[in-house]
Amino acid sequence: MKKWIKYSYLFVLTGCSMKSQYTPATSAVTVISDLTDSLGEAEIASVLSLYRLDKNINNGGVFVSTAISNMHIAQRYRHALAIGNDKDNFEDVHFREKQVLGFYDSCRLAYKKTIAARSKPLGRSYCFRTIAQEISQIMNEPATKRYLIVVSDLNDNTPELDAERVLGNNYSQKNIALLIKAYEQLHAVPNDLSGLTVIIIHSPGSLIDDMRFHALCKAYSQILEKRHCKVIIQASSKIEQS
Repeated sequence: MKKWIKYSYLFVLTGCSMKSQYTPATSAVTVISDLTDSLGEAEIASVLSLYRLDKNINNGGVFVSTAISNMHIAQRYRHALAIGNDKDNFEDVHFREKQVLGFYDSCRLAYKKTIAARSKPLGRSYCFRTIAQEISQIMNEPATKRYLIVVSDLNDNTPELDAERVLGNNYSQKNIALLIKAYEQLHAVPNDLSGLTVIIIHSPGSLIDDMRFHALCKAYSQILEKRHCKVIIQASSKIEQS
């Protein structure tokens, strides 16, 4: 019983200090689902593949699932898999496999709970604030690779910021610059985002939606890329390893 308690404790630790005969990478992955008006979802199997546990079962990982909603704060789920050590398996050769499967199950359940909160379209949408907060959170994770997956049309609609009003009808670079200024006044973003990949997923439903989304992505890209962040825009729900 004491050994089982010990192993369970090791399972939930993040950035475990023990070292195996090689140095496994640790990845942090955050998935933000837009509950306000987006029907898109990330393909969870491809999200979990980012941990590359099929290549190295001793890799560690952190998974967060949260949402853009009509409030400042949404439910946030966080699960961690400690870096493995071959010496942990001296009594059960399948011990690490069980840890990994348990981690995967926890991630799937957390994501399922997040998107289950989606209901009818909501009047407000706190997009940038939520994304900026999660960027700050993931940059504090003890990881060598970080992925922030955002499933959203990025269209802020709050008392503090109405993205459509700022952009107007022509989506010019001048208006995009005004939106960037509004974003940066709304919530700070860390100055150095090296090692972070932001993947934005949305499939526009109309030409107007497409034009607005393209302008919003320009604003996000200009904010993030100057901080050394890699930005990927895609319509597909499948996440490709980079």
